[in-house]
Amino acid sequence: MPCSHIFGDLCISRWLEIDSAHQDCPICRRRLIYRECGHTIKPCDVANAPTCVEEKDMPKKCFACRGDGAVEAVLALMNARRMAEEKVLLRMRKSVSGFFGDVCGTTVESVDQRIEEVRRGWKNAADAFCSELQEKEGRDQW
Repeated sequence: MPCSHIFGDLCISRWLEIDSAHQDCPICRRRLIYRECGHTIKPCDVANAPTCVEEKDMPKKCFACRGDGAVEAVLALMNARRMAEEKVLLRMRKSVSGFFGDVCGTTVESVDQRIEEVRRGWKNAADAFCSELQEKEGRDQW
């Protein structure tokens, strides 16, 4: 974390969830919320994490909200496409099982697999986009 405390990714992510009562480091109680956008500071891999960052030196907005929300807009567009694909696949799944009953169980399973592929594909594309932007513009997560 920016305060140099180290936690397991899953544990600290659960601790900092938006609906959680905790929005701070469990050890030093440093607030782990960006000042202007209000998003939670995400943990970094220990090997790639910058050294301790003073609160005054922290960016005011998260990585996605910097640049007048341009990154957030691209990610929102990518997410809208994913949701549209999922919606079509869910309708197809419903209509296939409605018309053919249990006979098409394998088709329904393949539609479910395709939905998971769409979700994984979106996550991979979003991660690749953010990684490319970080390399290109030298932006840190913090």
